[in-house]
Amino acid sequence: MGGVPVLVAEFAQYQEFRGFSAKTVGRRTWTLRTLAEHVAPHQLLEVTPREVIAFLSTRPSAQTRYALLSDIRQFFRWANRQQYTTNDPTALIDPPRVPSRVPTPLTGDQIHRACGAATPRVRLMIMCSAYAGLRVSEIAALHTDNLKHASRIVVRDGKGGKDRVVPLAPILDVALYIWCDGRVGQVFPRATPDNVSDQIRRTFRRVGIYNRPHDLRASFGTEAARRSNGNLVLVAALLGHASVLTIQRYVRWNPDGTDVVSDLYGDDAA
Repeated sequence: MGGVPVLVAEFAQYQEFRGFSAKTVGRRTWTLRTLAEHVAPHQLLEVTPREVIAFLSTRPSAQTRYALLSDIRQFFRWANRQQYTTNDPTALIDPPRVPSRVPTPLTGDQIHRACGAATPRVRLMIMCSAYAGLRVSEIAALHTDNLKHASRIVVRDGKGGKDRVVPLAPILDVALYIWCDGRVGQVFPRATPDNVSDQIRRTFRRVGIYNRPHDLRASFGTEAARRSNGNLVLVAALLGHASVLTIQRYVRWNPDGTDVVSDLYGDDAA
C-alpha cells in the first residue's frame, strides 16, 4: 500500500464507484489530505481520536465540524473493510451538536426589490432560486439541455447526485425562454456556485436585505408548503431532499389548526 496520496486516491475512486457526486468526493478527499497535513508526521491510518478532535476544533462552525467528521468516518469504515487498518478514531467521537436554524425566507416584497435592483443575469438567478428552489450550485450548472421539456426544469446531478424535475412558474418560464433564446450550453456562462452566491448577496445588500442567498430556497419551500396545504412530501421532492425531516430547515409556515381541532370529534364530542 502506498502513502497518503495513493490511499486517498483509492478511497476517492471507491466513492465515485458508489455514485457520490464529484463535489462530495472532492470535499472528502480535501478533508483527508488536510487532516493528514494537520497530524504530520503520523500516517493517516494511525490518527488518534485526540488528533481528530484537535483538527475539527480548528473549524468554528458546528455544521462544518459535523461534515468533516462524517468524511473521516466514511474513510475509516472503508479502510477497515479493506483491512488496511483496524483503527477507527471516529468510533469514540460523538458528532457535534448542530444548532437548529429557524428558516428565514424572504418575503414577496423583498424578492421583488432584489429583482428590481439586479442585472438581468442576476435577476434570473434570483428567480431560479425563489421560483424553482434551485441551489446556487444547480444554478451555476444549469444547461440549456435542462430546459428542453415544456415548462419544466430537469435538474441533473443535484445534491447527492440526484436528478429531479421541477415545474416552472409562468413568470420564470417566460424569463428563461427569453434569456435562452438562441443560446446553447451553460445558461449562465462561466458561472460557479461561489460567484452566483456572491452576486446575489451583493444585490441583496444594495437594497438592505441581509438574508443569505440560500434563503431564497426557503421562500420557495415555504410558499410551496402553503399552497399545497402542508404537503411536505411534495415540497421535499421539489427541493430535492430524500427526507421530509430536512424540510423543517426550509419551511416557515404553520397551518392554522383551529378548524381541524374544533371538528376533530364532531358530534361525538361529549
